Amino acid sequence: PNITDTNNISISAPYWCSFGLPSEYALDQQADDAAWLSHTSEPLAENLALLGFPEVTLTLTSDQPNAILALRLCDVAPDGSSLLLSWGLLNLCHHNGHDDPQPLTPGEPLTVTAKLNVVGVTIPQGHRWRLAISPSYWPHAWPSAQSVTLTVEAGEVALPLLPEDVREIRPFLGGAPRRTHHQTSKRREKNAKKTKHKPQPKNNQKKKKK
Repeated sequence: PNITDTNNISISAPYWCSFGLPSEYALDQQADDAAWLSHTSEPLAENLALLGFPEVTLTLTSDQPNAILALRLCDVAPDGSSLLLSWGLLNLCHHNGHDDPQPLTPGEPLTVTAKLNVVGVTIPQGHRWRLAISPSYWPHAWPSAQSVTLTVEAGEVALPLLPEDVREIRPFLGGAPRRTHHQTSKRREKNAKKTKHKPQPKNNQKKKKK
């Protein structure tokens, strides 16, 4: 199967350099899943607990000398909704290392391994996991100069299973309370007033009272 970067703009990606606001989170991934080359597992017979860095190994070809590989790992619910769990990028010109990038030979197969961002999650029983592949992922990666088509010949996904001596992943309930933008601005103004220095007389000498 192959995938062309006709859809350069992801409409469901999380914000780049976000501030952690709910409006900046990733949206339902179904639209992007439909535009990307995707592989979806069978429904899980039991919960699947993940902790670590997913890795994807692909044998593929590119029709251009410069190309990127974008990957997304999603949790697909029985109703079809798709939740982004992790994602990763690889400049394919760096497939032999970052020290000496080389242009690709169009049509020549190469095998690459890409590491996705760390994930800690339990995919519930009855859900499926989905791997989506694309040669573009704006705004997280600048599009290639020329439109790229990647042809995937073989692939393998290594999911980081939770160690057996760890029973479960529990939600993190700690942390400071989230402040609104208004509260943060007021706090900054208050701190600025505290740190203002009074003007000093020249030569750092205090004026004497007559």
